[in-house]
Amino acid sequence: MPLTDRASILREFYRLTGTSGSDRAATAHDSGTLEGIYNLLQHGAWDAQLYLIQVGEAALWLTTTSGAFAWSGADSTHGGRYTNLPSDFLRAAGSERESPLREPGGRRWGQLIDFEDRFSVWGNRFWFQEGQLWVARGASPPSDLVLDYHERLATLADSAAGPPVVDNTVDFPIVHRPLIPAFAAERAAYQSWFPLDEAGKASVIANLRGLKRKARAQARRATQPRKMRRPAGVGRWWR
Repeated sequence: MPLTDRASILREFYRLTGTSGSDRAATAHDSGTLEGIYNLLQHGAWDAQLYLIQVGEAALWLTTTSGAFAWSGADSTHGGRYTNLPSDFLRAAGSERESPLREPGGRRWGQLIDFEDRFSVWGNRFWFQEGQLWVARGASPPSDLVLDYHERLATLADSAAGPPVVDNTVDFPIVHRPLIPAFAAERAAYQSWFPLDEAGKASVIANLRGLKRKARAQARRATQPRKMRRPAGVGRWWR
């Protein structure tokens, strides 16, 4: 049966780890029902989400900001200006080669730089810092600028009927859902309460490794071989 909600993912986690909700070692420090295990499942979901994005599932959880950015700060006092990122921001959908910032019509704007270079650049450059998007001194971002980004997977719910929920159309592809309990089980394998011996721990790690390998293969939508791309030139300026 497919994994449809947190309850079914929890059951799969129990199967992988050889534990249960009545395991006193696993729940000894909880302040609420299954607090620690639910925490593992949630972080397992976020681990799985980030892994899929990294291996090429670039279209998953992709969204775009709406409305104009509200810039704060000034070049003279802050070394640039900044705006707060959306609360569900996980990762920008772009790079130093293809900016995640663009005008609504698709025209890219700016060049992503490393945080460490923020004081040595000028003009249309930007970086991410502590939940904020910063533009460098002298930058001139368009008033209708938008950001393409991957939104963080919402909190898992026990019921398949109520949001937020893992389902076929929005949150997590059904074929990849076994990654969630597998990542959670790997996290559990390094905690003091984990009930399995070294062989059991190795099995949990091997299971995740196998699922990751399958996910990488499934992320490729064509048989065309991967291509090496020339690094972007140093000092390239973007409008």
